[in-house]
Order: sequence, then structure tokens, then C-alpha cells
Amino acid sequence: MTYRMVVDVKYIMKHRVLWLILSVVLSSRLVAQPEPIWENSFVFGVWNQVSGLAAAPNGDLIAGITVGSAYMTDYSFWLIRVDSSGNLIWDSNYENPMLSNSGMEDMLLLEDGRILVCGWGVVSGTKRCCRLVMTDADGQLLWEVIHDDPVNTMYIEAAESTSDGGFIFTGGYGEQYLDEDILILKTDSLGSIEWMKTYPIRYRDTGETISEISDGGYIISATVGYSLNRPNLCVLRTDTQGSVLWYTIYNSTELFMYPQDVYETSSGNFQGAVRMFKQITGGYTVLYELSGDGYEEWMKELDNDNSETNDFIPGDNGAFLHTGFTDDHDSVFLMQTDSLGNIDWYTTCSSDPYSSTSYRLCTMPDGGFGVGAWKGEAAWLIRFSAYSGVSLPPMNGSDFTCTCHPNPFTESLTISFNPEPLSHVLMRVYDLSGRLVAMETVSPAQASNGLITWVPEESIPTGCYRISLEMDGQRAFSNCVYVK
Repeated sequence: MTYRMVVDVKYIMKHRVLWLILSVVLSSRLVAQPEPIWENSFVFGVWNQVSGLAAAPNGDLIAGITVGSAYMTDYSFWLIRVDSSGNLIWDSNYENPMLSNSGMEDMLLLEDGRILVCGWGVVSGTKRCCRLVMTDADGQLLWEVIHDDPVNTMYIEAAESTSDGGFIFTGGYGEQYLDEDILILKTDSLGSIEWMKTYPIRYRDTGETISEISDGGYIISATVGYSLNRPNLCVLRTDTQGSVLWYTIYNSTELFMYPQDVYETSSGNFQGAVRMFKQITGGYTVLYELSGDGYEEWMKELDNDNSETNDFIPGDNGAFLHTGFTDDHDSVFLMQTDSLGNIDWYTTCSSDPYSSTSYRLCTMPDGGFGVGAWKGEAAWLIRFSAYSGVSLPPMNGSDFTCTCHPNPFTESLTISFNPEPLSHVLMRVYDLSGRLVAMETVSPAQASNGLITWVPEESIPTGCYRISLEMDGQRAFSNCVYVK
């Protein structure tokens, strides 16, 4: 009996080509960082700081700017709109003759194109009040509301639209600079107060950020209890009417803690960022995650060359985006961290020879990013390209490894890893362009033997893919070829 081997030359060559692509492209870790497309500076006074930033559906950028006619004083509200190339379309100033001073702290771009800017104003002496200004899409004033207290100071630091069409604000209320409490202010769509709550957690307390969460309540990050003139971090959760459900405090006797945003994750936990600063030695960023009941799940210091996060927003697939500044203030940075606090990618834009600080970040309709900063004394807008690659950092020196087999595969891929899991494992699959094509969270019971199976959906084409596994803050990865 004679046996004959039938060899599919096209099949072999296809595999050789795929493996060549895999070895060349994936060996470079598919890094394609966002890059500045354009930058532009705007000067309307002695001091110009971006206090709010949002992208319109057509790619225009709208920036709220606090402008000072003298250094660090005599502030006023400004709005500007630039086109997708950074050219100024219009600018508008919102001075109020009743106020001797006013500073913008936040800005919202509403779905109908209207723009809400908010912050504080000074009616008499140094006592502050809450100031809300609503404009149309062209910056024309629609209405302005002042909320004042006859005795105490009150001011806004952050705002968000609510699901009922109104707004929620946080800030401070009390004896100015001495015994202030966290303020939450709920208004209707025209800025009229529906309810107001204050929270005396310690002393000199201020709400810094606020978000509406899935149950209709709110999650707030705040500075509380200046110990030795150093602010500490408080995360506070309320119900729909502002009643406290729980709060968690992080203390530091050596570092200044500057809270950034905190958001609800898809699992019902809360992830946030805090900027840590120590005089002389500089600062860094810490990420944390709390359970739905306020208990710490994890906390991680980011290793990114003494870069301090100043704005923190949700990205895609559980990731978060950061912008901020380096300790020497000669550049601003843009960064993404994954759901476990690992750095996915990091890029910078130099401001040399000027000092700079980045304050605001937004995503663009095309997947790129907008950054609002201060450079020298000017408001500085930077447009970054989209991220188009997979940047996977090493495994933090761990023994966590994984391999794929069979490889190439046609129907299903088995990913084996060790050690066996004691907690959930997050599997992510990327194509060559860096697009996330599959993601799954596997419980310890499902992967008790150290094996995970990936069955590609019908829509996934033949190609080279990178598998990423994450467990307990560690990451392992492997490459594979899928042939239909």
C-alpha cells in the first residue's frame, strides 16, 4: 500500500507570512502612542488657565478659561471655541458687575450644544458665592444664577449633569478658610436649588469631584482635615437625596493629597486617582479601587517618572485616561491605565522653554484626545492623535506566565498559565492595529486548572493576535495566529 502526503503550499505560506508579521510587529510590542497633531495658545489677560474642556460632535474643542487681569487675582469667566485644526472660532467673556472677582472651576457641554460654566464669585469682601452661567452653542448668554449665603462662604468646584435633566454640584460651605464643610447642591435645569446638603467630616473640607452613579446616588472625592496644613483624601457616597451611605478617609502626615475624580466601574466598585505631593522631592499619582461598600480593594502608586495626574476620566473597556504634569513642569503628559491600574501607554508634549501644567482632558469623536493646559501665562490647547497599538508593560518581575496552544489554531485556543488563580483573571485579545477584539473575566473556579479557552466570534478574521492575562495586578501575554 502506498501512502501519499498532500501538501497545501498556500496554507504553509500563509502561516509563514503570519508568523513573520507576528515576530516582527509583536516583538516591538505594537506601541503606537498618541502624538500631538496641533497646539495653540490663547492669551486674554495676565493669567489664563483652562478650567474646562469638551469636544463637540464635529471635532471642535470648547474650553472654559479663568482669566486674571492681574497675577492670581481679578478673575473672570471666558469661553472659547476652536475648530478641528485649532483655529479660534469665537471667544466670549462673562463679567458680572455685581461681582468683584470670579473664578471658573468646571464646564459642561450639554447634548443640545448648550454650555454650562460654574465656579465662584465674590459679592463683598472675600466671601464667596456659587456662580452658574449657561450659554448657547455660540457662547451667547442664556441665563446666570448666583447662590449666596448671608453669613457663610459657598462655592463650586465640580459639576455634572444628572439623569433628570438637572445638575449636581460639589464644593465648600462655611467659615471661609477656617471651618468649611463639603457642599452638595442639586439644581433643576435652570439652576434653581432643589436641595442642598453640607457634610462636616473634619474641618476645612471641600468637595473636589462628583459623579452620579447607577442607583441615582452620588460619589464624591474631597479634601478633608488639613493636618499640619496638608489635605487628606475622603471618598463619600450618598443616596439620591444626598444622605450619606458611607465615607472613607486616607490620611497622610507627610504628603499633600489632592483628590482627582472617582468613578463607578462596571463591577459596581469605585476607582479614583489622587495626586500626592511632597515639597522638594516632588509628587506622583496613586490609583485606588473601593468596593461598593467603601472598602479598599487595592491601591497602587504609578511608576511614571514623577508625573502628577491633574485630570482623570473613563476610557474604553474599563481603562482610564490621565493628564497632568511632570515635576519639572517642562511638559504635560497623556496616559492610559487599565482596569487594574497598570500603565497601558504614556506620552508627553514639551512646553520648553515655558513652564506648564495640564488641567483638563477630553476624548475626541475620532478617538483622539484634547488636553487643556497652562503654558507660561497662556491657555494652551493640545490635540493628540488616537492611540493605535497595544502597549503591554512587563510583568512587574513576577512569575506569572502564559502560553497558547495549538498555535496556529483554527477553532479554539487554549491559554495555559501559572500559577493557578486565587482571584479573577482578566483576558483581553488585541489585533495588530491595537483594537480590543475580545475580553472576558474568568473566575478562579472556571480556571482552577490554569486553563482558559478562547473561541473567536464568527466576525473575527484570520490574523495575528496578542493575548493579555491580568491577575492580582500582574500581567502576562502571549502571541497566536488564528486561521479560519
